[in-house]
Amino acid sequence: MGRAHLVKLNWLSCLPPSPSHLLSLTISPHSSTPALLRSSFSAPRSLSTKRSSAIQASMDASVSSSPKDLPVGLDAKTEEEYASLSSLLQEFTSIPNIDKAWTFKSNTGIGSQAMFSISQANLLANKRRKYALSANISKGSGNSVNFQWSPFPVEMTGVSTVVPSPSGSKLLVVRNPENESPTRFEIWNQGHVEKEFNIPQSVHGSVYCDGWFEGISWNSNETLLAYVAEEASTSKPTFNDSGYKKGGSADKDCGSWKGQGEWEEDWGETYAGKRQPALFLIDINSGQVQPVKGISKSLSVGQVVWAPSTQGLHQYLVFVGWSSNPRKLGIKYCYNRPCALYAVRAPVCASEANDLEIKESPNEDSPVLNLTQSRSSAFFPSFSPDGRFLVFLSGRSSVDSGAHSATDSLHRIDWPVNGHLSSLKIIDVIPIVQSAEDGCFPGLYCSNFIPNPWLSDGCTMIVSSAWGSIQVILSVNVLSGDVSRISPTDSNFSWNLLTLDGDSIIAVFSSPVDVPQIRYGYLVDKEIKNAAWDWSDVSSPIFGCSAKVNFLLSCRQFTILKIPVKDVSECRTKGASKPFEAIFVSNQSKKNDVCDPLIVVLHGGPHSVSLSGFAKSYAFLSSLGYSLLIVNYRGSLGFGEEALQSLPGKVGSQDVNDVITAINHVIDTGVASPSKIAVIGGSHGGFLTTHLIGQAPDKFVAAAARNPVCNLASMVGITDIPDWCYVETYGVEGKTKFTEAPSAEDLALFHSKSPISHISKAGLQPRQPNDTCGQLYWIGNCTCMDCIGTSKMHGMLYNNNQALLLAVLQCKGKQYVENEESELHGGGNRKPETYNFFPPSFSHIGRVKTPTIFVLGAQDLRVPFSNGLQYARALKERGVEVKILMFPNDVHAIERPQSDYEGFLNIALPHTSDAEDLVPEMDEKGLEIDGYTQSALTRMYIEAGMREFSWLWFRRFHLTGNMSFECYSAIIDAHGKHCHIVNWKWLEELYNEMIGLDVKPDVVVYGVLINAFADAESVEEALGYVDAMKRAGLPGNTVIYSSLIKLYTEVWCSKEAEETYKLLQPSESGPDAFSSNCKRLGRFEEAIQIAKQTRELGLLTDLLCYSNVLGLSALDGRWKEALGTFKEMVEASSQPDDYMFNSLGIALVKCGISKKAVDKLEATKKNDYQNGLQAWMLGLSTVADVDDDYDE
Repeated sequence: MGRAHLVKLNWLSCLPPSPSHLLSLTISPHSSTPALLRSSFSAPRSLSTKRSSAIQASMDASVSSSPKDLPVGLDAKTEEEYASLSSLLQEFTSIPNIDKAWTFKSNTGIGSQAMFSISQANLLANKRRKYALSANISKGSGNSVNFQWSPFPVEMTGVSTVVPSPSGSKLLVVRNPENESPTRFEIWNQGHVEKEFNIPQSVHGSVYCDGWFEGISWNSNETLLAYVAEEASTSKPTFNDSGYKKGGSADKDCGSWKGQGEWEEDWGETYAGKRQPALFLIDINSGQVQPVKGISKSLSVGQVVWAPSTQGLHQYLVFVGWSSNPRKLGIKYCYNRPCALYAVRAPVCASEANDLEIKESPNEDSPVLNLTQSRSSAFFPSFSPDGRFLVFLSGRSSVDSGAHSATDSLHRIDWPVNGHLSSLKIIDVIPIVQSAEDGCFPGLYCSNFIPNPWLSDGCTMIVSSAWGSIQVILSVNVLSGDVSRISPTDSNFSWNLLTLDGDSIIAVFSSPVDVPQIRYGYLVDKEIKNAAWDWSDVSSPIFGCSAKVNFLLSCRQFTILKIPVKDVSECRTKGASKPFEAIFVSNQSKKNDVCDPLIVVLHGGPHSVSLSGFAKSYAFLSSLGYSLLIVNYRGSLGFGEEALQSLPGKVGSQDVNDVITAINHVIDTGVASPSKIAVIGGSHGGFLTTHLIGQAPDKFVAAAARNPVCNLASMVGITDIPDWCYVETYGVEGKTKFTEAPSAEDLALFHSKSPISHISKAGLQPRQPNDTCGQLYWIGNCTCMDCIGTSKMHGMLYNNNQALLLAVLQCKGKQYVENEESELHGGGNRKPETYNFFPPSFSHIGRVKTPTIFVLGAQDLRVPFSNGLQYARALKERGVEVKILMFPNDVHAIERPQSDYEGFLNIALPHTSDAEDLVPEMDEKGLEIDGYTQSALTRMYIEAGMREFSWLWFRRFHLTGNMSFECYSAIIDAHGKHCHIVNWKWLEELYNEMIGLDVKPDVVVYGVLINAFADAESVEEALGYVDAMKRAGLPGNTVIYSSLIKLYTEVWCSKEAEETYKLLQPSESGPDAFSSNCKRLGRFEEAIQIAKQTRELGLLTDLLCYSNVLGLSALDGRWKEALGTFKEMVEASSQPDDYMFNSLGIALVKCGISKKAVDKLEATKKNDYQNGLQAWMLGLSTVADVDDDYDE
């Protein structure tokens, strides 16, 4: 017990010096505090009463006792850090996203214009703020490109979506109502609103802007708009005080009310209340709205586009249709819903009917044609610019296997010019890739197409796709099927296509530690086949973030790890045996070989992927000093179909085993510590999180689960995707086994695959040898921890009479009856047989003990919150520390700004009460509070910014009279390092007490005391500690040497300073300390020479050397030297940092340049970095010229 406690404390004591250090998720706000524990301690043995009282009074004076109301779960200890963390998280949250982008031809005929639709979290309104920003794009000599941005963005309040016309001369603005008001369409030109139409609810409901059913398409004449909107609600029965009111009433009447009528099914998660997406047409000249007729009510439509127009023929609309027979299963994130491309004649509006020479009546219904009958899936139709090709994606592999997402394929239809749409041939462009060789195209994983993805040759598409853990940009020739990766291959950054500018590309790239940046791509030589693409930086104001965020991220790095599969022999396919990947985010330098705490991040799905792009929430956690291990276990997208299909039927075992293998990999390579690991995941990632803390309870010190799948047996009856439960549990058989009425066998197997099976309240009682279990059925394989990752497979039997899972063969060290005829691969139906045996429990009784936080959305239809709540309550029942956050208006993704913000804030918030609770427990058990534990608790509070409580705990140990040097060292070091020393006499007394008790101070104690007294300019006292350290025979370190340099330069002891400097030369800190102190004392010449020497010796980075020389030259008025250094720095591509610009600004103001002028230079740099550099250089040149004139 004692060792387990110390392991936990070890993580607390080894956390990095940052605002947050522990994903410790306890919610014990009223645990025993040090103040309450003091009364039971013995009197001090090492101090006189007088001295003890003095020290106690000194410490008590700093502890505030004023009571105040605090939120539940917070106390005075955590409130300060809660505020600090929330401020930092808000800085990450405020980083914007680019949602869409478009380009248009410039009015001047030179260059082009771009428009970006941007969104940003608005925490106060709990919405995403939308705004638009434009830029003029001009191309210079060679392939240089310049974006001239508008001075300010324009907020789009209440705007649901915007859709420019093909020519860019018009802009549709759609405003969906939040109540029963009409939907508003606005048609804008470049100067004002041309038309505005209010479409009442009696015509249709809100326009779909969801990214899936969504489809708004201009015709080529830019006079008509086809779009998808919610079909008008069916009439409801009306009642009054006399009963049913015949004929109903459209008007509201206080004497009557509307009934609910028959329940109508929706499309599940995020589509609550959305029953029937339907197709409509609006004439933007007259405002006439027409529903497109002839479409079956059993079809939900979406993704509409106009087919090419042909003179004298009806124009067609092409759309995607999803059948709702026999029911509507959840469609969000689910590409396994059968769908097809359909064509229907567009209604002819009255204003255009006279202009068309068409024989048929414009009001005559026409049949709806299925264009892709031979395919089980077809979506995202896109016509080539010349109208020759109709290209579409297919999720056939998802539909056929039942997996909610899988490898896509791309197909082409050669569009007939005669308008005959029967028996169209479908040509495969990109087939499903089963297993790719290393470095080769792994298959298509494309979530959508941009509105116009075509290059000018009419046969090349540009798309974004997952390639392993990276998102890349691909060039696809739809005639030859050639696929080329055109985003850079020399880095692991992820790239996302925004829009095309002619035959050039506007994209963003980012990484887990780099905020998104815009890049402009162009073909180096268009005439060469497979020509290379070049990418230019685009200076942009969009992704600005604070200097603090930039600094924190600049200290981080990432790499993509290849993790070998543990048991290749058990893999049934080649793709399943290939290594999977994990993204590892860490500090750029490991200090003293100490590993940062590790957070394992697990994506949901399971058939999705974590890409190496920027994710604000996880970047926030990384910035706090955590390493991140983001695992793309087998079953993830981006690695080929065989690897993906290896997971269904093995959830809870193969995926869990992959995660453990990845964790062991980073531990074995020395970049993670086995004692400092937490895990976080959502949806299926939450399923894995809760499985891991059950199957490997000693591996994790904390966990966080967002809307987790915890009990498949209860989820199957209430989720919008019950088929998912079958497919992931049974594998490919699950699609045919799916039923709305699960059998007892189904439910038993669902339970055995679920995390909740690890925390059952009590195991099954062993039967007596003469007991029989009735008829047993073979249903699958055991997933216990002993079996995972091994070739040993334990048959699972189900007892139909008593609804109990029973294991046969030898499991967990107990012998059971083996039936030699059993099919050990599982899934086979066996004839009922009777056995006599002792059945074990199928649960890992008492194994789960990891403190866990649950973040739940009350409107979640995918994994209803009751699933996670049941698991959390089961943990509480067993005494496991649990915290539950319930957001009443959130769905599965928990992405409302306030909810996402508060959720990750609580995940990051450290709680120290669990560590405190261990101390009285150790007292009760008679376990010694050793120096290691004392030091851990003391440092924990200091690092968390709670110095008052560190004093209380220090006093608790101090009064026992058994203080170790580690605890003395911890309190002196921590307070000194964090500038919390307010009573030096008290600390001196502690030092003297250590000497008096023959407790030898270590080098840390001396370093802190020397440095602190040097800062306080108490030279005599500091030198006294230097002499004491020498007498103790302790060697110096960089901290000591830096303090000595500070001392010696302060008292003009140049010889001693230089000697100390020589001791520090092998490190970066010595030259910087010597130079900085010389500068502080006005010895600029000496300081400049030291700075230059460090560069020649390679002791400091170029940036630090340049910064020192430039700053010193400017402060000394040597503007010509400063200008030369600045030019040399820019030419060497060593980018000046904010510190350098601040130093230059101060120096310029001192020499007479106005503060306003310096601020203008800084503003220019922020808006356009390259132009800003030139402006600074011009400013320095001006000052240097003036300086020369004065010299003459």
